[in-house]
Amino acid sequence: PVYVLNKKGQFTYVNDEFVDLVGYDRARILGSGSPLIKDEETVEKAEDELGQLLSDDGPNTGTFEVIIEPRDGDPLICEDHMGVLPYDGDQFNGSVSILRDITDRKERKQELTETNERLDQFVSTVSHDLRNPLTIARSYLTRAESTGDQDDFDTARDALDRMDTMIEELLTVARSESIIEETEPIALADLATEAWQTAQTGEATFENRVDESVVVDSDRELLQSIFENLFRNATDHNDEPVTVSVGTLDGDADGFYVVDDGQGIPEDEQEEVFEHGFTNSR
Repeated sequence: PVYVLNKKGQFTYVNDEFVDLVGYDRARILGSGSPLIKDEETVEKAEDELGQLLSDDGPNTGTFEVIIEPRDGDPLICEDHMGVLPYDGDQFNGSVSILRDITDRKERKQELTETNERLDQFVSTVSHDLRNPLTIARSYLTRAESTGDQDDFDTARDALDRMDTMIEELLTVARSESIIEETEPIALADLATEAWQTAQTGEATFENRVDESVVVDSDRELLQSIFENLFRNATDHNDEPVTVSVGTLDGDADGFYVVDDGQGIPEDEQEEVFEHGFTNSR
């Protein structure tokens, strides 16, 4: 697509490819200004680029990105390769530009960026969530080496099986656009207790305030992982043994909570804790 603007910024020439790109009749385009197909920001960007070309030490041509708004359809991202028309003496006559639609390329780049971000999050999640069952497996195998107790071997084997399940589900999450859709009814009190028993919580105390009748629809492994992470965070980020409690929200609120009586989150970090990967581990 090629177009020519006169010194007033009006279209004086467009080729067929330009007409096809913007979707307006040639008669509608010619004599119109750039705002016909460009928003205010894009017009200003083009004027700034032209100003550089017209400066004494400026380049002969310039390439920059513009947003083209066709008559129908979504805006297009284009590269605009601009040059100045030959002067009539010292008189500026306008500019000529060649457009290249790079919308697909930009979308692919954005998709690649998002994919890389998801992969980074996946690696971070795997390394974090697998730490607990790995620690359990190691500790019980170490004990089993000295005791020979079959129960210790069974506990270590269960932890390894849990790691295998977690890896499969984390891969599912990483490869999909949304969290796992298949859920099942889960007794919240029982799952919270099970997560406490498998988490490495040291000398911390657990209070389960959830009524045994409370049931939630969830993916069991992922919900248990959430509890384990919260329990472990409570013990890892407090200097003294803490009491960790799980309960349901009061009144019309629908949900549950996990709370500890430790030192809490520093006020200047309370917004950052919601950012992926944030930690204040000492």
